[in-house]
Amino acid sequence: MKDEQDGTQSSRSRFIAAARELFLEHGYDGASTALIAREAGSAETQMVRLFGGKAGLLEAVFNESWRPLNEKLEGIASGARTGRDAILRVLSTMIAAFDADPNLAFLVLLEERRVRGDGKIVSISRGLSDFSGLVDLLILRGQRDGSLAASLDHAAMRSALMGAAEAMIRDRAIARREGRSDSFSRSSIRSVFEFLLGGVSADS
Repeated sequence: MKDEQDGTQSSRSRFIAAARELFLEHGYDGASTALIAREAGSAETQMVRLFGGKAGLLEAVFNESWRPLNEKLEGIASGARTGRDAILRVLSTMIAAFDADPNLAFLVLLEERRVRGDGKIVSISRGLSDFSGLVDLLILRGQRDGSLAASLDHAAMRSALMGAAEAMIRDRAIARREGRSDSFSRSSIRSVFEFLLGGVSADS
């Protein structure tokens, strides 16, 4: 039984690794199931058995990409003095992680919500949902500890902060992918976050 579980886990890991590279190189639509299976050294039927199909495999790629980052972010947030400080640390760490792996940034931020050829939108991954939930909790924490304005809607604040983060990371990822050096710096991004958080702080 253990050997079978190990074999299944190995197949799953190979499929995720192959799909990640092929989605980056060819896009979701351009990476066929046959190509993914061949790159993973397995059969298409095995991919269907493990993930339900290519859409399920894409979801697994996203979740595996987010999982270690979310674990790190939760630890960083727990050590912050206030909710506001925790949010700033979390967003700054997320940006640094995507800077270290621009392909991951491009995949997660550009591919995740792209409209597919069949006209359906792939729902956000569990990993991104978990990250969104973490930001939500930190905003509520900041409203309780007085570092963020309690009069503002926490969901609206979360949407604004995450939207700004995604837009800036996306633009940096595109610039790096195209070999351009005209993108804004990481310190500039942090300054923008500090400005935005200043606008929603309790004493603003």
